[in-house]
This record gives sequence, structure tokens and C-alpha cells, in this order.
Amino acid sequence: MVAHGEKELDALFTLAESQCQLGAHVELVAGGALHELEPALTEDLSGGAYYEQDCQVQPMAAVDFLVRQFGAHGGRLVRGAEVVGAEHDGRDPPLGPHHDGHRCRRTCVVNASGPWAGEVARRLGTDIPVEPRRGHVLVTEPEPPFVRHKVYEAGYVSTVHDDGTA
Repeated sequence: MVAHGEKELDALFTLAESQCQLGAHVELVAGGALHELEPALTEDLSGGAYYEQDCQVQPMAAVDFLVRQFGAHGGRLVRGAEVVGAEHDGRDPPLGPHHDGHRCRRTCVVNASGPWAGEVARRLGTDIPVEPRRGHVLVTEPEPPFVRHKVYEAGYVSTVHDDGTA
């Protein structure tokens, strides 16, 4: 995670130190040392924090894999249907969701509604603390490696972890 300016760097270092106290492995990196980790970064960055264990998956590839596994294990995928409620018999999980005028009688329901998972969960009679957030994902054609690590700017963290959903 890289910082533009001393104020952003101070906030990043404070966050990184609190995460270290919770058990995360974080290496604080001075501006000049960022080039050793990522030579393609601009030289005018103030510094950063290196999270060796931080990683992510390509979302479309992960969803494709999970959908194929779901089907291979007998799952029935319903696309484009609005979940409006669930049939309950007093036990967990619900017997099945109601969607677009249809009832599904199932012992297991996978809530794969992404940022709307919280709303769908409420309709099914439970709670998942997920709220939609504005964000952008840019997927490009496969390119040769340009950077060696996941790189994002420190200001992103304050945007993602604020109290609003804007």
C-alpha cells in the first residue's frame, strides 16, 4: 500500500502498527525503498506498507470456478431471479427461498448476491453485515507482469472503511 504525502503516510503507518498488534505481518517501507519492491512505481511516493500475506483472486475466474463446482456437486443455479422471502419451519436453514413467484425447497441455500447479500439475507430471515459500496474493478487483457505485488494507494483504505456507503 503506497502513500502520497506525509499526512497519508502517517495515517498508513498508524493503521499498519495497529494491524501488527492484531497479528498481521506488516513491513513499513520508506519512499526510496519502494523501488526495491516495485521498480515501476513513481519515485515521488512518500512510502508505504508491505503486507506479505495480502493477496486476492481474479473475481471472474473465482466465480466461474465456484459455479462449476456448485453444479458438479448437484447445485441448481438460478440466475436473474429476485429473492423475495423464504419458507420457514422453525429450524435452520430455511426450507428454501421464494423467487419471482416460485418456491425452491432446499436444505442449503447459497447467498451469492455480492454487495446485496445483506438485503437478500434479511429477506431470508437472517443477517449478514454486508452493505453495497461504490467501487471500480478494471479487468484488462492478459499482459506480461508489470508489477510484482498487489499495489493500491493508502487513500483507498479510508474510503473503503468509512461509515458511509457512497
